[in-house]
Amino acid sequence: MQEETRRLFEELEEAALTQDVERTFALCTDDIVVEDVPLGRTLNGKEELRAYMEEICSAFSDALLTRHACLVCGNHVVVEAINTMMHSGEFLGYPATGREVEVRACGILRFQAGKLHDVRLYYDMASLLRQIGIVEELKAA
Repeated sequence: MQEETRRLFEELEEAALTQDVERTFALCTDDIVVEDVPLGRTLNGKEELRAYMEEICSAFSDALLTRHACLVCGNHVVVEAINTMMHSGEFLGYPATGREVEVRACGILRFQAGKLHDVRLYYDMASLLRQIGIVEELKAA
């Protein structure tokens, strides 16, 4: 099972990195659930996921994902990466800054019946907000 899970993850990762949206969705179950933990949002199904992806892609362009760790266990994958991207559109109501940002992230993915079924995304929202100038750097006391 682990080899099949790894193969599915690598195929999904390649589709995502090449921005092949249709191939990405073909690798997901119809009832996929994606939880964006920092934003407190849960997306149910491909249509909600498509709208979310469009929203994120319009806010951040020129994305580069650098994978640092990947653990496959049964039908689960845990992946740690750094996303480097340009703040090129509105995000959380704040206009584009044109700044490049680097965000540490971790995803937990579960595959079911040969497709991605659910994902939990964790990333450093505080760092992201600091880099685009929404919040200031905390000063040590």
